[in-house]
Amino acid sequence: MGVQTHTIEQLTKELGKIVNSQEIQQLLVKMEERITKKEDEIKTRKALKFNRDKKDYELGRIYTFARKYNTLGA
Repeated sequence: MGVQTHTIEQLTKELGKIVNSQEIQQLLVKMEERITKKEDEIKTRKALKFNRDKKDYELGRIYTFARKYNTLGA
């Protein structure tokens, strides 16, 4: 029985490694998908802001903010 018990324990450990490895791979895939989605959202938002600012510039809608005092400390 000792050999069978040892074999079962070894197979259980190996199976645990495989399951954990598969779970890790699934988590990595999900993480990559979430990162890609977030990157796409950021790129879209930045492109919209850029196009908005470009249009404002072309139409002469440029705002300047006059400062009452020097904020740089010089």
